[in-house]
Amino acid sequence: MPRQWYADVTQTQTLEFPQGSIRYTESGSGENAVILLHGYNSQINIWNHIWSDMDACTHTIRLDLPGFGGSQWQTNDYNLNAQATRVVAFLQTKNITRVTLVGTSMGASLAVMIAAKRPDLVSSLILMAPSGYPGSLTYTGIFGLLVKTGTLNRISIWVAKTLLFQWIFPHSIALQSLTTVSSYTDEWVNALVQIEAPVALLWSTGDATVPYTFSGAVSQALKYERLLSLDANVGHNTPVKESVRVAHLACAMAPEKGVVSLEQLDPIISHIFAGDL
Repeated sequence: MPRQWYADVTQTQTLEFPQGSIRYTESGSGENAVILLHGYNSQINIWNHIWSDMDACTHTIRLDLPGFGGSQWQTNDYNLNAQATRVVAFLQTKNITRVTLVGTSMGASLAVMIAAKRPDLVSSLILMAPSGYPGSLTYTGIFGLLVKTGTLNRISIWVAKTLLFQWIFPHSIALQSLTTVSSYTDEWVNALVQIEAPVALLWSTGDATVPYTFSGAVSQALKYERLLSLDANVGHNTPVKESVRVAHLACAMAPEKGVVSLEQLDPIISHIFAGDL
């Protein structure tokens, strides 16, 4: 991949909280905003290329989720409910009252929880291969076993919380991964059902990390969605390989555009993704 897509971001801001800080970059201003939520083991630089194509958005924010990238947080738990509360606190501090959430993988899973908890806040969503459906996250080897919900995951969380582990591995993000996936349960499926906002669901048929076969279950659980099946070569890298179209879709679905129904969303998708439909 071109290096600029992953180059570190230098012009950032930091918002301080009693429990830690959240790093972000911002373009534009106002009470409405498009919010970009990255995936696991990532940070705001995953949006580098898409950022330059979002000029049509009035207000856009990309943030490092608490515990990732340049955002520090004093906690041993990064489950989706807790992270949703932290992101909402960030938005409230920024005086943002209405958002379109754009998330990929873990970020898409988090977007689902935020939308379910705060329907008054979320006007629409773009979800790229959310990883939260039970059993959908695919990793090989020992790591793949540890991130599946169950006994091994619970034991691993206990070990990662010990002072000895944290002393030996002071920069580990094991707790971030282990506690996040521990909330990939039926609670997340129930959150899908609760979403009242329109959803554009983007999923590559060649995704090896969160297989396309789970797209049907996620799509069926959502009330108001449109599933866009992307080319196999996109894989789990939609923010990079489909950056231009995702950017255009995000700006077209921004809160101030008033896209609150599938009837309004359908012509936007048809225009931007005409080659796929």
